[in-house]
Amino acid sequence: MRNGKILATGENVSLGTVNKSKVPLGLSATYGQTGNKVAAGTVQSVIGVTFIYE
Repeated sequence: MRNGKILATGENVSLGTVNKSKVPLGLSATYGQTGNKVAAGTVQSVIGVTFIYE
């Protein structure tokens, strides 16, 4: 999700002009129970992000 909008796989998102300033990506994730069991522990997600400079 980015700024409250679900992103589709392969969707391009403009992040603005590239310069020396930091730019927050505005990404977040939500998790929910998908089965009957709940296990305690740390949840970690790995995502792939490709940056294209024009």
